[in-house]
Amino acid sequence: MDTHYQGGGAERVRPAGQGRPSTPRRTKADRTELQNRFLHALLRDIANQIGWPRDTGEVRSPLWWKRRCTLEWIIENKIPYEIITPLYDHGDEEFGILLPHTSDLKTDQCADLAEWIIAFGIKQGVRFSNPKWPA
Repeated sequence: MDTHYQGGGAERVRPAGQGRPSTPRRTKADRTELQNRFLHALLRDIANQIGWPRDTGEVRSPLWWKRRCTLEWIIENKIPYEIITPLYDHGDEEFGILLPHTSDLKTDQCADLAEWIIAFGIKQGVRFSNPKWPA
C-alpha cells in the first residue's frame, strides 16, 4: 500500500476503497491495569527492603528488580528471549538480552510472574505491604 502525507502532517492516507485495517484477534486477555499496579507494588516492596547482591546491600530500583525478576521467571519457565550483539564491531565481546515487556504479558502470565515475585520476596524476608491478589 502506498502511503503519502498531506499538508506536512504525519497522517497516513489509504487508497480509495480500502476500509479500516483489520486488527489481530486476541486469544487471551492482556495484563490489566490492576495487575500492573499490583506487580509494581510488589517490586517497590522488594526494592525498599533488600539490596542486591545480598552481601553488598546495594540498593536497586523497582525497575531494576522488574527486569531481573522477569529474566529469572522467563528462564525458569523456558520462555524465549533474545541474546543480541552490537550492530557494529566495537572490538570487544559485548552482548545484551532482549526481554519481552511485562506490558505484553497476558493476564495468566502476569499472575504467574506475580506469584514468582512473591515467592522470591518471601525467601528473601520481604514483608509485602499489601499481599492481596487484585480482584
